[in-house]
Amino acid sequence: MLTQNVLQEVITLPEASVLAAGMGHGLDRSNLLRYARTGRLVARKSGGTWLTTRAALEVLIVELAGETRGRPRAQSAAWAEVTMTPELEDILARIDRLRAELAQQVRSPINDQRQRRELIVEAIYHTNHLEGNQLSLPEVRAVVEAFWVETNGHGGISQDEQSPRRGEQEARLPASWFEMGWT
Repeated sequence: MLTQNVLQEVITLPEASVLAAGMGHGLDRSNLLRYARTGRLVARKSGGTWLTTRAALEVLIVELAGETRGRPRAQSAAWAEVTMTPELEDILARIDRLRAELAQQVRSPINDQRQRRELIVEAIYHTNHLEGNQLSLPEVRAVVEAFWVETNGHGGISQDEQSPRRGEQEARLPASWFEMGWT
């Protein structure tokens, strides 16, 4: 009788996954295996099969239910009441005027591409800086521009920048289209 009770108590990880789903927890076999290997789930490997008990699974589920999942989020500060003063209305109106002027300006595709390249260089610099790289911004710019020279074959100047006489529509097309004759 005791042996039969023990056999009913011992379960495999796939069976534990089904039991956990029945209890309302989405623990699949890979998660249970990870918990078993790290010692959070009391389990034992026997002949290539991981075995655990119903009680051990319940203990794990109780532990997991007590944890907060994911990255802790900062509490957002409640927005203070904003009073529309005449000064604030003037500032907001000026912002709206400047945005409208900016939207009406004709931008050069060449300048857009240069600005885009500079943003890429700065993004690479800041990403490397976060990773602990000691290169300065001019050094990163030199490395990136050397890469562009090697991959572009035009001394770092794209086909768009070489011939600004092309139509504005053509200047927006990738340089590879010009090489393939798709224009």
